[in-house]
Amino acid sequence: MIENEEGVRQAEQIMRTEGLGAIYVGASDLSIAMGMDCVPDYRNARLLDCIKGLIDLGERCGIPVGAFAPTLEDSLMLQSLGARILWVGSDQGFIKVGCAARAQQYHAESSPRR
Repeated sequence: MIENEEGVRQAEQIMRTEGLGAIYVGASDLSIAMGMDCVPDYRNARLLDCIKGLIDLGERCGIPVGAFAPTLEDSLMLQSLGARILWVGSDQGFIKVGCAARAQQYHAESSPRR
């Protein structure tokens, strides 16, 4: 897992580790380490260039690179850059969506008390 600028600097050495199967870019922690918000903003050129560089290095080293994508759009963009392992969404996001859907269902199906 690469989640800070030191990890980025050591990425080639990390990727050349015998038996390594893949690298995960901890984009949230990397964002924080780079002085940005904890939710990765893939429109930020500095973060995007860093992740793209790791993906390119992974391709040269024969190591698949994965990353967290907060949204479907982010996952498609990361895939277009060459990311081969994607975590789309988060447990908190899924819980929020599920709770909202259940509340909407409840309100639609319940009758007002008299």
